[in-house]
Amino acid sequence: MRQKRFPFLPILALNIVVLALFVTLESSRWSNKDRTGTPSSPRGIVDNIVVHEQQVSCPPVPQPPQQQQQQEERHTDEVVPIAAVVPKINVLIPHFHNEHWLVAATTALIKRAANPGTISIQVYDMGSDLNLREILPASVNIKPFASDGVGGSALPPFFQDSLSESDSEITVLCDSDSIILYQGWDEALIEIFHNSSFVAAGISPRGNDSGPHIISSYHAAAGSSQDCFDHSLEWNWLAVRSSFYKSRAKQLLSDYQNEKYCDWGSWFVHKATQDGKLALRFMKVDMTVVENKSPRVVQHPDGRLWAVHMFYGSRGRLDLAPDSPERRYILTEEEAEHLRKWALWDGSPSSLKDDNQGNTKDDSKFFRPPRNITLAQLQPSYLTQIHTAYCEEHKLLVCSPAKSASSESLRWISRICNLNINKNPYTDSRIPIVYNQMQDGVVTQKVLDWFQKWTIVTVARDPWARVVSGFYDKFSELPLHQNPWACEVAQQMRSPFSSTSSLNCSSNNTEASHPLEFHEFLDYVTSTPDATDRFEHFSTQESACPQWLRPDFVARHESLEDDFKHISQVLGINVKHVRPANSGSMNTTLEHVKKHFLQNCTNVERVRKRYLVDVERFGYTPPDCLAAS
Repeated sequence: MRQKRFPFLPILALNIVVLALFVTLESSRWSNKDRTGTPSSPRGIVDNIVVHEQQVSCPPVPQPPQQQQQQEERHTDEVVPIAAVVPKINVLIPHFHNEHWLVAATTALIKRAANPGTISIQVYDMGSDLNLREILPASVNIKPFASDGVGGSALPPFFQDSLSESDSEITVLCDSDSIILYQGWDEALIEIFHNSSFVAAGISPRGNDSGPHIISSYHAAAGSSQDCFDHSLEWNWLAVRSSFYKSRAKQLLSDYQNEKYCDWGSWFVHKATQDGKLALRFMKVDMTVVENKSPRVVQHPDGRLWAVHMFYGSRGRLDLAPDSPERRYILTEEEAEHLRKWALWDGSPSSLKDDNQGNTKDDSKFFRPPRNITLAQLQPSYLTQIHTAYCEEHKLLVCSPAKSASSESLRWISRICNLNINKNPYTDSRIPIVYNQMQDGVVTQKVLDWFQKWTIVTVARDPWARVVSGFYDKFSELPLHQNPWACEVAQQMRSPFSSTSSLNCSSNNTEASHPLEFHEFLDYVTSTPDATDRFEHFSTQESACPQWLRPDFVARHESLEDDFKHISQVLGINVKHVRPANSGSMNTTLEHVKKHFLQNCTNVERVRKRYLVDVERFGYTPPDCLAAS
């Protein structure tokens, strides 16, 4: 009898082998064992945490003891790898009669997320004075939630319910009066949790700012409450790995009753370190937000501000006794309103406009907490030399990078200071430059106080327009033998390829009789980093007016007149005349941009890479181009 054949069996077997191989590769892709970096982890903050500008690295991630490693293995199946694609993040917010802060918190979470479409926000409504559906962003979900407790005692049911329902591997527990300040906070969390050792990352506003970023051991509050805060997190802005805490949350209340914790966040740290896992602290910044009041600011290990937490934001009338000493820390309504405005400010003049007509409320009042700036940060940069002017009367600093309307910025501040300089301000000794207030080139305490407390305005310009403007302003007209700057650039760019050993610009020879070519200039600009570029006109705008200044306003070269008018209005400064931008010059620059970039996408990309920090910080987009060459 002839046997039946199954021709599809070899194909099926081959498919099974291929599928198994694919699964193995994908599993190993996110394995922490051999990974030295992660896709979408540009800063590598978990593997090499860097603080401020000092390039100070935290110690290596501590290795848990042998006993803890064995216990960790029992829970390995509970730790789910972060997906290769951008994962969803659940943000869960308990709310109790705190509508104004809740609106600010949800707005900041959405506007400062790198991928807002992957953020799911759910508010657990425990009591409201207003209709939340009418005041919250449409994407925010609202869940009525009954709790018998008040204040902290209402939290255990919230923790247990929220963690059991979360369908994301990253869950954020966020108090309604904690406002995220970090642009791209969602990407920063994904980067942290790519390292499977981390199961929690949260704020530590009452912990010592010199303590560890990485928490590997639990410190009970039984010994010292401050020691507990120094080695713990607080729940008010806390991101956790959901798969690790889901089952453990069932014992949260009984654990809390049997153990002494300094905050609910300590429970999360205790559970993490108990099983050999790690937690990351966002530590407090040494700055006064509102004098003698409760708000605290914390920062990411990279030095950027992470969040501001109010404390007592919803307790003004509901759960503090009239004679409670804690009442003195509660913000007044006016303080709270100004602080919310600051927390949501993105640095652009339009961000203070409160209605559809662009009107600004309380124009005469301007509130901003002091900055956390040091003498060491101010000393070594262009910032305190030629780029920053001041006006003591209005407590104002204007930082304008070269070729970013720097001359016009100096004219504007001269009018504010009633100097009325219209000629070239760099030739007028009356212009109040910060450098003139320094002692032998050294920053004084007086200047430091200005940078910490005064209003700061910086000016931004499209990097492609800035490049061509610099070329035509400084290099394009005179032959090399009449232009020392151009000759210096040409000598650097030509000498490796020239038939002579060095370009001689001392006489009108053949090589020195023509102006510098744009391609030579672009070669120089795109190959010379800021640190070695003595022509500040072609350094990044970030190097001249760094982001850590936290400027209150960013005026743009493209809308300079309107921006300066609006800033003057907000600050309550009466400036009769703001000189409009030179439209003819701007049109010429646009034509030059088209000339050098429209037919050359390679040049467009070279400028983008050279000035990437400015492109990303100020949100500029590359000019159109048709073809590479």
